[in-house]
Amino acid sequence: TGAIRLVGMEPLPKEPKAPAAAKPAAAPAAKPAAPAAPAAPAAPKPEVK
Repeated sequence: TGAIRLVGMEPLPKEPKAPAAAKPAAAPAAKPAAPAAPAAPAAPKPEVK
């Protein structure tokens, strides 16, 4: 959850409404980045932190 906050400030107000929805939203965003750099799938994770 903390990582999501850093990624986008918009999810902050949305968390109380649907905290579970914020997590799935971050997953799809990371998937598109994976194909861009399949050699470094872990790269997007450190960036989120």
